[in-house]
Amino acid sequence: MTSVLTLNNWIVKMNLSCTSTYNPGLFSLIYFFGTMTGSSFLPRMADIYGRRAVLIFSLVVHLLSYFVVVYYHLIYFYFCMLFLMGLVFPALYYVVIIYATEFV
Repeated sequence: MTSVLTLNNWIVKMNLSCTSTYNPGLFSLIYFFGTMTGSSFLPRMADIYGRRAVLIFSLVVHLLSYFVVVYYHLIYFYFCMLFLMGLVFPALYYVVIIYATEFV
């Protein structure tokens, strides 16, 4: 199905060229749903357990899920990892800003 002129991207690797139209749209939807879910409890966890502990935990989870996404090309597993990356993103964004302003 692929030729020399075809890019070897995630659409080819996950065989999304002939699937329903909602599957490619789920990539961003699931990530942002994870971000919305994580925004509701991660900043509060940073206040309770410490910003540094939550930040390090989120960095480790984000990096591990990112490397898993790069090497595994199963679409539903990819959706789970995107949700997990979105879930810990608020700690990488909101908590870092609060943590950095404490040093200023």
